[in-house]
Amino acid sequence: MMFPPHDEPAANVTHQVTVTATGVWTIVIVKVLETSFTQRIFLSASQSNTIHLPSSVGIASDRSSSLLSVMSTKPVTVLASFCTHTGCDHSSLHDVSSWGTRYYPVTPHFPNQTAVSQMVITSADHDTPVNMLLSGDTCFNGNMYPSGIVLKLNMGALQSVYIESSTSLSGSELNSKGAVGVVVGLTCSKLTPGYCWYGFAELKPVSQWSLDYIFLPGCKHRNSF
Repeated sequence: MMFPPHDEPAANVTHQVTVTATGVWTIVIVKVLETSFTQRIFLSASQSNTIHLPSSVGIASDRSSSLLSVMSTKPVTVLASFCTHTGCDHSSLHDVSSWGTRYYPVTPHFPNQTAVSQMVITSADHDTPVNMLLSGDTCFNGNMYPSGIVLKLNMGALQSVYIESSTSLSGSELNSKGAVGVVVGLTCSKLTPGYCWYGFAELKPVSQWSLDYIFLPGCKHRNSF
């Protein structure tokens, strides 16, 4: 996966990933592909370890192959974190076997705020075409695509693409030939002065949707998405 970019130029941004073992020990290899970054860790039962990642996992262009990869010999949970001086935002990551071919993106929209909705689409180890019916005006590769059209993407193996919109991407529909991972996010416009909010989350494909959900009570974090 890739982290959506943060649009505050002066922010001191860090990326990290926390890996937690289940009830058995496991060996975990954390890599950032297309770079020299590799860390091999040993986790005993129920142990966690946090790895600080290079900045290359934050997508800086419309396409990137510097993907975060976490592989283990036994099942683990993986929490990705994005931090600035104002706090951190977190998202649990889904294993590649749970990726799908059909998604309905959900991103928040704040009519009275200047915000940017973001999406990072990541392919597995195969080329795949991706078609996305756009619910709002969307920017990709320096071009603006209007609401209602189908944005056609040809993705190479182990590649991420980045799109953004000044409106919510909710209501769009994404279909791909091969399974892909989808991370959505929210950041400020580059033209917005001062504090820049941020949030991101990995989506489940439609095939992983369920019928019943329980929302646990708790405090709302100002950086939460």
